[in-house]
Amino acid sequence: MKWFDAEARYGIIAPDSEGDDVFVHDSGIKFPGSGLLEAGQQVEFELVEADRGPHAQRVRVLEEQEEQQDQ
Repeated sequence: MKWFDAEARYGIIAPDSEGDDVFVHDSGIKFPGSGLLEAGQQVEFELVEADRGPHAQRVRVLEEQEEQQDQ
């Protein structure tokens, strides 16, 4: 997670793979309204096309244990 503004309810994800940053709105989070996204968190998501370009859907924060397994 590059950054997320809980008040504005949107943010930007910097994918691990090369490519452009991805827009995410609170409605695309698995638990919207929870304010759980913070800069630096590892997340997984599905990339979908929309009228204004690609954005993240079904975003979920990876658990710390999952992050350690990947290392």
